[in-house]
Amino acid sequence: FSCPHDNIDGVDSNDLKFEFSDLSFDEVKGSTEAEIAIGIEADFVVFDGSTVILREPQFEVLLLAKELDRWLVTRAGSEFTADLGMVLENVGAVRITETAAGWVVSSDLSGLRSAARDFQQVEAAVRDFVASVAQQVAAGGYDPRLSPTP
Repeated sequence: FSCPHDNIDGVDSNDLKFEFSDLSFDEVKGSTEAEIAIGIEADFVVFDGSTVILREPQFEVLLLAKELDRWLVTRAGSEFTADLGMVLENVGAVRITETAAGWVVSSDLSGLRSAARDFQQVEAAVRDFVASVAQQVAAGGYDPRLSPTP
């Protein structure tokens, strides 16, 4: 599976983008929410225009999408740090922080950060990513809310 607008080898615009490709369900080893969430992986890239902020193979994109979605609903306007609960090596993989110049996306894994942007630009990138993950997970036969589709 690939994100329909995915082009991880080169982004033409100056947009902030959270992209994924090669969505895989191969590591889903059970039917609990945790087993499903951890098992759905994809190659994940955060772009700031053509600059790669983070590139991680086999990243738990469903977990990240769920955390980002929850953040938009409950804490939009506050800072975000990817916790990914059950995947300790990816804590801080994605951070969204407010600076004097605007909102910045960064990664503890790469040590890189985006240019400052207004919150609406960050929110749009997050919403696009969450929607794409949900669509592809559903196409793979799983409920993006984490329950297996009956």
